[in-house]
Amino acid sequence: MVNGNTGSLRNVAPTQHRYIGVDFASGNGVDVVLTDPYVYPFDTGTIEII
Repeated sequence: MVNGNTGSLRNVAPTQHRYIGVDFASGNGVDVVLTDPYVYPFDTGTIEII
């Protein structure tokens, strides 16, 4: 944590987009926990920026 920020970009993401926090461990700012680093649980064409 630096200056109260956990490292999440959620607070600077454009408001017209939906921000989904993804990590390998649950925690603050994490919406989806991955079990396989090569498989993302999102439908094809639904994610624009990784």
